[in-house]
Amino acid sequence: MPAQFDKHEDFWLEDGNLILKVWVQYSRRRLSSIDFLQVDGVYFNVHRGLLQRQCGVFQDMLALPTDTSNGQAEGSSIERPVHVPGISFNDFEAILEHIYYR
Repeated sequence: MPAQFDKHEDFWLEDGNLILKVWVQYSRRRLSSIDFLQVDGVYFNVHRGLLQRQCGVFQDMLALPTDTSNGQAEGSSIERPVHVPGISFNDFEAILEHIYYR
């Protein structure tokens, strides 16, 4: 397990069965451009079945075969989270809020 990891305040569910990691990007302005700094990731522990039912992207993504050569399926532990690329932390959080709280 990583020495220290950030669990999402609302979406680290004790009965969750899918661990996801989303990178948090902070920006700072420098002259006229914006630099994005990938600082660290936030972990979410949510319900696989709910995400698959409510979101076609997750249905497709989670249906892909994963490497279990070390005995752990992807998304089953902090050491092997499902990485969610191409989405900002805020957008991913908004998707989960829509799925869980609508």
